[in-house]
Amino acid sequence: MGAGRPNLNSPFKRLWRELPIDGRGFLQPGDADARRLHRWATRRIWGRIPWPLRPFGILVARILWCAKALPLARAFAGRNRIGRGRTIRLFADACLTGMPPWEAYCWRYLLVAPARPLSSRALSKTLAALAVEDQRKLLGDKIATVEALSTAGIRFPKQVALIPRGAAVRSLPPGPDALFAKPRHGAASRFTLALDRLDDGAWRINGTDRDAGFVAALLELALRNDDLIVQERLTAAPELAEFATLRPPVLRIHTLRGPQGGVPMIHSAVLSTSVPREVSIGARPNSRIIPVAIDSGEMQFGFRFPEPLARASGWSGKPVPGYEEARRMALACAAMFDGLPMVAWEFILTPGGPVMLEGNSEPGHHYIGLAASAQTDTPSLFPLLARWLPEA
Repeated sequence: MGAGRPNLNSPFKRLWRELPIDGRGFLQPGDADARRLHRWATRRIWGRIPWPLRPFGILVARILWCAKALPLARAFAGRNRIGRGRTIRLFADACLTGMPPWEAYCWRYLLVAPARPLSSRALSKTLAALAVEDQRKLLGDKIATVEALSTAGIRFPKQVALIPRGAAVRSLPPGPDALFAKPRHGAASRFTLALDRLDDGAWRINGTDRDAGFVAALLELALRNDDLIVQERLTAAPELAEFATLRPPVLRIHTLRGPQGGVPMIHSAVLSTSVPREVSIGARPNSRIIPVAIDSGEMQFGFRFPEPLARASGWSGKPVPGYEEARRMALACAAMFDGLPMVAWEFILTPGGPVMLEGNSEPGHHYIGLAASAQTDTPSLFPLLARWLPEA
C-alpha cells in the first residue's frame, strides 16, 4: 500500500467508536421531560442529514449499535459469569436504550429503574447542548480548571510535569516515587495511570510491574492525542484504607442548578473505588459503589459489583471523612460555573482534607442513579434540566 493512499477504514472506525451516535436505542426514554430534552439536544446531530434521508440514517445507526452491543454483552457476561438468559436481556436492553451492557445491568439489577431510563451517553449529549460552551470547554481542560478554581482556594494535587502532545519522551520525569498521570482534556479515565517507580527505569503501572520498553510504548500511545499531566499521587484518609486497594476512592458530588442566576444545590453524592476505563465498572468484580447521604455525609448501603442488590450493611452509617468541606468546595465551584446545569465534582479524601481532582460537566446517568438511590427526597433531575430549554 502506498504511503499516500488514504485509509478508507478510518471514517467507519470513527463512526463505530461514536455509536450510539445520539446515545439512544430503538425506544425513547420513558420520562416525558427526558424525551423532550433529548429530542432538542439531538436535533443538531440529525439535522445535518437531509430530511428525506434522515429516517434511513437513524435506522442504520440503531442497527449498527446493536451489532456493536452484541460482542460487548457477551464479553461483559463472560467476565462476570452472567448466565445466558440475563445476557440476552442485557443485549435487548442495550439495543432498546442505547446503553452499553454494564450500564444496562446497573439500571436493571442494582436500581429500581424508571421505564427506559436515559443512557449516560444520551444525558451527556443533552448536558453538552444545554451548557454554555466556553464554560464547558474550560472545565474540560484540567489545567485551565486548576487555574480558574485555585483562586477560590480549592486544593488540587501537586503537578510534577506537563508532557505536551506528541512529545518524543521514553520515560517519566524525575520526582516522587508515587505518581499519577492523566490526559489534560476530557473526563474519561482512559490512560489514567497509578505509577510506582521501580529500579532500572521500570514502573508499577496500575498494580502491574512493567519494564522501561513498555513504559516508552505506553507514553507514545498516551501522547498521541493529548497532553499528559503528571501529578503526585494522593493517599486516602486512614478511615478509607479498606477502599484504597489500587487507588484512593473517589467522592463524586453532583451539583445541579437552574438556568443562569439559579442557586446551585447538591443533588447526590457517591463514593467509589477508582477503576481504569480498560477494566471499567462492569468489567471488574467486587467494584464498590457507596451512595452518600448528602446532608449527613454518612455512607449508605453499598453495591459490590456485579452481584445484584448486594448491599453491604457494614458500610451503612459510617461518616465520610472531610465530606462537609468537600460539599462546601463543590457548591463554591458550582457558583463559578453558572452556565453548566450539572457537574460532578471529584475529590480524593486525604489525611489533610479533600483535594479536588476535576469537574465533569457531563456525568454518567448510572452514577447519578446509584448516588440518588440513598436519598428519599432527591429532586427529580429532568424537570429541573427542562427549565434550561430555550423555549422553557
